Amino acid sequence: MSELARCDMHIHSALSVDGQYPPAEILEMVIEAGLKGAVITDHNEIDFSNEFSRIAKDELLTLNGVELSTRGPGHENIHLLLYGIDSTKRLNKDLNYIRTQYEELTRLRIKKLNEMGIFVTWEDVENTTKKVPSMGPTLGEAVLNEKKNLSNPLLREIYEDGDPEDMGYRFYLKFLKDKKSSVYIDFHEYAVEDALKLSDEIRSISVIAHPSYSLRHKTEEEKIKFLTYLMDLGMQGIEVYSTHHSDENIKFLLNFARKNSLLITGGSDFHGPRTKPGIKMGDSSIPLKMMEEVIKRSEQ
Repeated sequence: MSELARCDMHIHSALSVDGQYPPAEILEMVIEAGLKGAVITDHNEIDFSNEFSRIAKDELLTLNGVELSTRGPGHENIHLLLYGIDSTKRLNKDLNYIRTQYEELTRLRIKKLNEMGIFVTWEDVENTTKKVPSMGPTLGEAVLNEKKNLSNPLLREIYEDGDPEDMGYRFYLKFLKDKKSSVYIDFHEYAVEDALKLSDEIRSISVIAHPSYSLRHKTEEEKIKFLTYLMDLGMQGIEVYSTHHSDENIKFLLNFARKNSLLITGGSDFHGPRTKPGIKMGDSSIPLKMMEEVIKRSEQ
């Protein structure tokens, strides 16, 4: 392969809750974009990634993958990419749990919010776009988008202070995450520690997805501490190149990865124009040799 060959290791298909295209159409897009390698990494789903690996193997370099929704020790929303999965049967056990946990938790939260006079329904959460339904901040957005809540004194501070784009997250911090809140529910969500243990069991390569976005509320020192914690638990790589990262983010993550001998990956996080119109196939693509390194490690 040429030194100029590129790849995209973070693509979502129609099997992701916010994805759009089936594997065959994604393969056509990958080829049209001139990429020589690609991986489908759906949210908590593996079937279309396996299908893509099968139909694309004669056209380009590929392997299977998945993007797991997990929680960090400080309740951070962490997405972990697993590549080169050896046991789909073992993986599916955890995927089944992940698929149902957020809906169960969100329905419990909705019940408590309704009891305290805050209007929101499960359908409101499902209709909140651009994010995986039923996550805490997404529930917050659904609450704040409901016109009946505009005059609720409990929400006045959130409506009036801070960036409107961040209101859902601030609602999440105040009402859902704070253990002193009357809405707080002690619930075991799928932890990043669980995911890293799973990755070891199914002999896959674990990579944190778009970390500068996921950890955007942390200081640089806190990011280093968090990434080191995951590395000590067995995390093998960092998605350095991402459409969610600035040049400054990339420089920081690249230095950390090189210093700690971690695999370096990248990808567009393509979903399709319906939910992420600004992201095209191959955006933030990386040299094919980086994907080759992941495949090499997965075969050891």
